[in-house]
Amino acid sequence: MATVKCYNPNPAPGLKWGRAVAVATSKDFDHWTEPVFVFGADEEDQAIGRLRNEQAKRDPNRMVSRYDDPTRYGTDVYNLPVFTYHGLYIGMPAMFNHLGPLPEGNEGGQINVELAVSRDLLTWQRVADRAIFIPVGPKQHFDAGLVLACAYPQVHGDELWFYYLGEPVPHAWDKVSDEDNAIGLATLRLDGFVSLDAGDAEGVLLTPPLVPAGPELYVNLDAPQGEARVEVLDAGGTPVPGLSDAASLAVTGNAVRLQVHWAGGADLARVAGQPVRLRFRLKQARLYAFWTE
Repeated sequence: MATVKCYNPNPAPGLKWGRAVAVATSKDFDHWTEPVFVFGADEEDQAIGRLRNEQAKRDPNRMVSRYDDPTRYGTDVYNLPVFTYHGLYIGMPAMFNHLGPLPEGNEGGQINVELAVSRDLLTWQRVADRAIFIPVGPKQHFDAGLVLACAYPQVHGDELWFYYLGEPVPHAWDKVSDEDNAIGLATLRLDGFVSLDAGDAEGVLLTPPLVPAGPELYVNLDAPQGEARVEVLDAGGTPVPGLSDAASLAVTGNAVRLQVHWAGGADLARVAGQPVRLRFRLKQARLYAFWTE
């Protein structure tokens, strides 16, 4: 599978701006399908890009293009590295925020990396309210101008390591030599792409029906001052005896693997092979992932 740069051949509302991404596939690396457009910037990206440009210009620690023309602001997608992760395709689109045209052509501006997910490579969803995932660095840093992600993160213990290209100047501003470019490393807690957060007020998550893969339930949780409790419901929505909210023991701490317990040592063995729903109750907690084994 290859993600390739394209322009939308049939502009439609919300999908008409500049660079975009297409997907092509091959069984032998010699014969490829015709690339199909799958991912492009939309109106919301234009608004976000304008806001980021204005914020960068006000920040004395940020580098911006010397060619600033607010009438030419725009955002498009520079590239889309993709990797597989627990049954999903995760993409890291490089969002190019234009600051203005250059005398020799092309556009000046900065590039930050965001997140997107897909189950089929064709339909993509943006996540985390389009927040920046890997940002450019401050002035004088090797990545002050732009960042482009490498496709596959590496698992190191309880962390994911993301390697990326960094350049010290914005796109198409001053040319830089190969010695000026560098490879950077960004780290993330395992499964830490996004979280469901709760503050002092209780937050509740009810899962779709699922069949436990084993008797034990684990969470990836950040709650050193808070807690998570889990109730198990049958397919009809009735709490399972022994696994109800009243029997749930609070899980606290900040770790990628914390086991959920119920009073009396009850576990998911009593619902083995049955579809159940899990109701999480969170306070002052961030839930990144859960699984059974």
